[in-house]
Amino acid sequence: MSKIFMNTSLESQKYIDGELIDDKSLMAEYDGDILNLDIKDNDDETFTTLNNEELLGLFSAPNNNKTIDERLNDSFPTIKQIKSSKSSKSSKSSKSSKPTRRKKDNEKQKQKKAKKSTRKNNSSKNKNKKKK
Repeated sequence: MSKIFMNTSLESQKYIDGELIDDKSLMAEYDGDILNLDIKDNDDETFTTLNNEELLGLFSAPNNNKTIDERLNDSFPTIKQIKSSKSSKSSKSSKSSKPTRRKKDNEKQKQKKAKKSTRKNNSSKNKNKKKK
């Protein structure tokens, strides 16, 4: 019987303007009997060991009741599905929801414009009165 050995590692680092903002890595070593995993997520580091029985339990556990086709369609909808979901959302009655920051900002801008136009109208009326 041949012995299986696997050693693999993955590393991901994201930078913005030269500053490290995300640092993740995975190191896995499997000797045919034991899998050693070292997982790093920024400052959090986890080390775990799994034997063959535990590995088989992970792979044989049902992860979802949906078929692969249903899961793929959910994850990667077609253009028809996207359009139909948008139209069905717009046809539903809309409940009043908490305004977002953008909506609040837009409302503030509208109020400012309304005040400015009111001021202009009042000042032009006052000028017309003075001329008479």
